Amino acid sequence: TDLSLSVPPDPCIATGTCVSNVLFLPGIEASRLYRPDGSGGEIKIWEPGLLDTLHDLYLTGEGKSLRTDVYTKTGAVIDEIPVTGANIYKSFIAKMNGLVTAKTINAWEADPYDWRLSIDDILSYGKQTGTHISYLDATSTPYIIQELKQLAVTSKTHKVTIVAHSNGGLVVKRLTELLGPNASALIDKIIFVAGPQAGTPAAVAADMHGYGQSFGGGLYVSQSTARTFASTSPMAYHLLPSAAYFTHVDDPVVSFDVSLPDWTARYGATIHSEERLHTFLTDSFGRVDAQTGDINQPIQSSGALLSNAEMMHADLDNWTPPTGVSLIQIAGWGVPKTVSGVTYKKKDSVAHAELNFTIDGDGTVVVPSALWTSTTTGARNYWMDLKQYSNDHWITTLGGFHPFNHSNIFEVDPTINFIADQITSTTKPLADYIYLSTEAPSASDKRLRYALHSPLTLNLYDDQGRHTGISTTTGRVEEEIPGTYYSEFGDVKYLFSDASESAHILMDGYASGTFTFNIDQYTGDTLTASTTFKDIPTTASTVVALDIQSDISTLSPMNVDKNGDGIIDRAIAPRLNDVATFPKTPVTITAENKTILLGESLPVFTATLSATSSDITGVPDCIVTVSTTTAVGIYPITCTLGTLVSEEYDFTTFVSGSLTIRYRWDGFSQPITDTAHQTGQGSLFKAGSTIPVKFQLKTVSGALVQSATPPVWSLEGGTTALYKWDSTARQYVYTWSTKGLLAGSWYRIFAKLDDGQTYSVTVGLK
Repeated sequence: TDLSLSVPPDPCIATGTCVSNVLFLPGIEASRLYRPDGSGGEIKIWEPGLLDTLHDLYLTGEGKSLRTDVYTKTGAVIDEIPVTGANIYKSFIAKMNGLVTAKTINAWEADPYDWRLSIDDILSYGKQTGTHISYLDATSTPYIIQELKQLAVTSKTHKVTIVAHSNGGLVVKRLTELLGPNASALIDKIIFVAGPQAGTPAAVAADMHGYGQSFGGGLYVSQSTARTFASTSPMAYHLLPSAAYFTHVDDPVVSFDVSLPDWTARYGATIHSEERLHTFLTDSFGRVDAQTGDINQPIQSSGALLSNAEMMHADLDNWTPPTGVSLIQIAGWGVPKTVSGVTYKKKDSVAHAELNFTIDGDGTVVVPSALWTSTTTGARNYWMDLKQYSNDHWITTLGGFHPFNHSNIFEVDPTINFIADQITSTTKPLADYIYLSTEAPSASDKRLRYALHSPLTLNLYDDQGRHTGISTTTGRVEEEIPGTYYSEFGDVKYLFSDASESAHILMDGYASGTFTFNIDQYTGDTLTASTTFKDIPTTASTVVALDIQSDISTLSPMNVDKNGDGIIDRAIAPRLNDVATFPKTPVTITAENKTILLGESLPVFTATLSATSSDITGVPDCIVTVSTTTAVGIYPITCTLGTLVSEEYDFTTFVSGSLTIRYRWDGFSQPITDTAHQTGQGSLFKAGSTIPVKFQLKTVSGALVQSATPPVWSLEGGTTALYKWDSTARQYVYTWSTKGLLAGSWYRIFAKLDDGQTYSVTVGLK
């Protein structure tokens, strides 16, 4: 305040035409950071270079920088990102420079800060040496506060208008608290743009899983490295939903599927309070290492850093603008991939995260948080329809490579123009800004959300050949089709589109396994219809295609070309509000019959399948219901699934076989010739004589045995009788009288055994 009195009033004050100088505070990761290179030069460590692992930016478990020589530089806010070609503040910077050139304002500044640190560190430190600004060194003149006062000194009004993006809004709130009564003397207006004032659910996904935090498609910074870095950075904790958030937003930030009873027993089915969120985030149950663990599984957060963030929000959530300071809040709206919560489901015996989405946000910050400060304080609220602006400015998005969202909302012309007009107190009809409104835009149009659980790519093409998905040439996200968005979270791909234009869905396999594909239709955030294709087999060569003419009711069958040969192997009809599964071909498993001799070891039991395919792996499990092989008979062989696995075939029918255990049969004994059992012809006997028919029953090893039931003797076409057991000779005998039989004839006689076998020999009478 004293500084503002050191210059005479500007003459324009008397006429009311003075315009204040402007201080701009960027969002997280929007200030460039550097360190010395050891040779008198410097290395830019944010934005990161190729294969940079962020180690120069790592912090201790207490949230303090491991390196003591990290700094930013005056004006080092990110105008554009060379790696991706995206503009962040470039147009806004040009607009502010234009106000200075036109002498509308005397000066403006974009103040960079070390966004890794806590807000209190950012506002308590900031030592400037030349163009270097270190937020790691103590100073009696913290950079941001000093620059605010300097801008007030040179301002025509001796006050400053503060414009803040994203986390910059939290910095401003804390700044006014530190300034106390001096805030009203130094500031006339505050403009919050997309500020996570009460936190946002996307921070849970980012902190736990690195969602949305990779850089350069993961080539420069991976999701694992990003979440490792964030786990000790206070800035990551500032963005988590606060206690007050849960009193104003109905959607739970974390949910647990019924497939995880141990998780629900520990945390409840949903998390909808700061206390329960704190318990979940800081728990060690089911957690993985931030760097090496599965990106789909959560990590353990720092209890101390989380508590510090909670205490900060306890103050800031009840913040009101300083007396006499007007507040404008602008929220980005209409980006359907704005995260509203995280749901954990069981997969591969562990908890995997999936995302819930809302259209009520800018892709990062939900609207209720961006418009947090009550209008009863005099705050004015505005919604910027980013989705419609992107649709209508397809060329400006570089053909869909950079649709407008949270990160580049300062590249939206209506945003820039409206902010400039608020700075200059220029009054225009709201309609002049076209995409800006004082009420939430209508969400009456139908929209579609596709969710693909790997292992395939997910691509959408329109009739003009425009593409949304991952480019096969650049590896970057393309969102060429107006109104479409693409995102990935762990092994799940998400694609969002309007339900008004025809489109072609194409999925290419890159590994073997199964996939599930969901199509959900919404009006606003209300789910109105859905279709699921579940457990569809895929290989690295699989090609899957569907067409949709408009809404979900026009969805075509899913055509699956499993081996990529251009021939459709399956056409699966969608089932509205139901689940369609892969129609498998039924296969019959038939146990193969086996025969062994009495006393022989059991064989390996096998089965035949009614279909053969390389898709079928494993073998059935076939057993016989017999504990010993010392009793002849026929025993059933039954088969079960065993290790059989197939994506294309269904093993539904099992046919039993039989194991036959029989005696060892060496033929009829003398006086019938030894070759009788081989030739089927015996010796010649005198008609009318009595012929002893004899044989022995043996085990596989040749041991003589007696059958449980006497064998049956019979004459072909004649009478039957029983063989008698000769215990001395251990053989069976039947005395056959040939009286009355014709000489010169041949007769066939039989021995029917209780093992089910019947043997015969031909005897001639002379």
